[in-house]
Amino acid sequence: MKGLHRKLLLTLLPVVILPLLALGLQSMMKLGDMANRNMELRLTSLATTINEHLNGELRRNTVELAQLPNAEALISYLATKVTGTQKVYMGTRVQRMFHQLLVGNKGFLQLSLLNSDNKELLRVGEGINPFHDIAPSNLIFMQYWAAQAAASDQFNYLMYSPEMDEYVYKQGLRFIRSGPEISRDGEPVQRYSLILTYSLRKFGEMFLKQQVQQGIYLLLLDKSNTFIAGEAPLGWRSGGPETDEISLPGGDYLVRRLPLADGLILQALIPQKLMTAEATELRITTAIWLIISSLILLALLHVVLKRLILNPVSDLRNLMKQVATHEISEISLVLAEDEMAELHNHFSGMLSQLEVSKRELERAAFIDPLTGIGNRSAFIRYLQNMVERHNEQPFHFYLVQLKLHNLTWINNTFGAKTGDRALQLISRLLQQLLHEHILANAKCVCLARSGSDEFIFSVPSYYPVDGNGQDTAALPDANAICELLAARFGQPVMLGSYSIKLRFSAGIVRFPDIANGVEELMEGVSKARRLASRYQGNHWLQLDNEMVQHIREDRWLESELRQAIVGQQCFVVYQPQYDIHSGHIVGAEALLRWRHPSYGMVPPDRFIPIAEVSGQIMDIDLWVLDQACQCLGKLTAKGITDFRLAVNASGTELSNPAYPDAVRSTLLRYDIPPHRFGIEITETAIVELDEVAQMTVRALKEIGVEIELDDFGTGYTSLSHLTNLQLDVLKIDRSYIMQLESNPKLVDSILQLADAFSLRVIAEGVETIEQLKLLQQKRCHMAQGFLLSKPITEEELIALLFDDSLAD
Repeated sequence: MKGLHRKLLLTLLPVVILPLLALGLQSMMKLGDMANRNMELRLTSLATTINEHLNGELRRNTVELAQLPNAEALISYLATKVTGTQKVYMGTRVQRMFHQLLVGNKGFLQLSLLNSDNKELLRVGEGINPFHDIAPSNLIFMQYWAAQAAASDQFNYLMYSPEMDEYVYKQGLRFIRSGPEISRDGEPVQRYSLILTYSLRKFGEMFLKQQVQQGIYLLLLDKSNTFIAGEAPLGWRSGGPETDEISLPGGDYLVRRLPLADGLILQALIPQKLMTAEATELRITTAIWLIISSLILLALLHVVLKRLILNPVSDLRNLMKQVATHEISEISLVLAEDEMAELHNHFSGMLSQLEVSKRELERAAFIDPLTGIGNRSAFIRYLQNMVERHNEQPFHFYLVQLKLHNLTWINNTFGAKTGDRALQLISRLLQQLLHEHILANAKCVCLARSGSDEFIFSVPSYYPVDGNGQDTAALPDANAICELLAARFGQPVMLGSYSIKLRFSAGIVRFPDIANGVEELMEGVSKARRLASRYQGNHWLQLDNEMVQHIREDRWLESELRQAIVGQQCFVVYQPQYDIHSGHIVGAEALLRWRHPSYGMVPPDRFIPIAEVSGQIMDIDLWVLDQACQCLGKLTAKGITDFRLAVNASGTELSNPAYPDAVRSTLLRYDIPPHRFGIEITETAIVELDEVAQMTVRALKEIGVEIELDDFGTGYTSLSHLTNLQLDVLKIDRSYIMQLESNPKLVDSILQLADAFSLRVIAEGVETIEQLKLLQQKRCHMAQGFLLSKPITEEELIALLFDDSLAD
């Protein structure tokens, strides 16, 4: 408690220092005569300075006023004969000029323009009342002017302003409107008046500065002792008797009065403590007395603070430390004899309330509000506990991840409320299927909603015979539960007033056979679920050792992929595309290949998904884009200008708003015409990303590149996508080309659709002469495949193009 002890002592130090200050003031009174003489000289000098400053300000104000009649805006306003909006607009210009003058001059409060009938035409500043023809103070000023200096064109007067509740200087200027525009109008000469209201607040600020620096109160009074400016001490009243000394609640003051210009009086209230001087012996006595009394008082304060404050606070701190370290969970109440006991009891009540809030927060953090079951965080914590419990007593359990595949379609078609009913239905069905397992061994069963359309649960894989002789091993395992759920979803279910058929996929892993850690379990079950989602209908897949090895290999390939481009392990090959009717090469598709030094050639369908999941696909796509543009630039330099290249854009790139700019800058860097370059996108990316992908595709179209829809027919592209995306080329998936001889209607339908939208068609995977002939008969535009050419290097492509040119 040293820190609190020190702070309390520092807080109470003024109590110790006050006796020294009082004794010092008493001693200083002995130097009163010297202080009086010095003060008289300082006040005289100060009065002279204030007088000169006031006169200078008034002269400056007069100069400012005298310049206004020559202002172009004012002359135009007085000379114009227009009325209405234009007149108001010109008046606004003058008011803006007045306002700038007020803002640029500290102390200016009002500025008014009056006509010969003493009616205010324009006015700006403080205290302005738009409903008065003339401000009350200006009316009083004009009366003073008429009474005291009627023939004068300039007049200054100190007066009280009722609208601003303070004394101000009113400075007036009469002038005759002049200028070449006015002299020709033939109208009689008119006189106008300008009235400037000048505040004495700045003198009050000057006085306040003297008060802060020297402790002297300076007041500005008029002839009748009426207070005008400054800050008076507490208890001082205006208009009191003229005395040399006064006593106020704040102390005794000496009064000095000095005359200023225009009948003003500078009155100084000097605290008598400033006029006193302290004798040497008294200062020494005071210092010794202060030291002795301070030491005694500090010792007494130390004892009192330690006994009454520090010890109870220390006990309370130790108690809260025990609460923080979970040594105790509640604080017992004590008899409330003082504030520290009340604080103790308040901490007790706060701790009880915190415990209640903690339980409520834990429920909110680990319970899914829609289904009422646990969420992903709760399941991870539960799974961690089961894995740790396995280290003490080995056991086996299944982990199952289930995904509802058509939830997005349900939400878009029938509304989010129907989608919520689907999730609640699955939650109830899973709870029913797991009910017997919970009764048999609740420690190994947990159900949670792990995502927007995903559920995850665990069930034991083996039970001994229980005390009632029931063979719990006969309970349905994970595969049986999935089979029961699939049977339930074999027929449409009622969701509200809609009959909807649900479809799911599920992945299953067994602990600890396949994985023995939380991260491996979650990754494995997710991998199994993704593999199961490749199949139509309700499908589930249990991860085996071969799949686990595949996952571990994927992890290793992911780490190796980070250095593949830097280590020059990746290279680009080109799949030539032929015009079916002429037989000439018209383009090529840039394809990425990876030759690992120890693994060998890594198939693209192996490392591309890894790159997409790990986020490396963006860098890879941009590198392939650069390599393709570089190759196309070389072909252009060799005179091959009727050739186009296309690169694949992943869904990650289509969701990146910066991708179109990267394409544009790369094309500019290699001087590639945009129409000779194509971007291949997949149906899956278009459907899943929807509006985001469509915006990116539109941006690419604005650049001028061609957009090719790859693997057409394998996804869910709608006619609206074909219309909105403004595609240039459709690529028929190789799976349809393989069925061309047995089922040609699929290809016929695609060609008719492409013709309706004026799209060129490229057939992928042409491997036989019969396929090529059928495509020629069906008037397909282009083809690529091993029959025509396998993917080749850049050098082979250049040589092939020259051979094709010579053959032509």
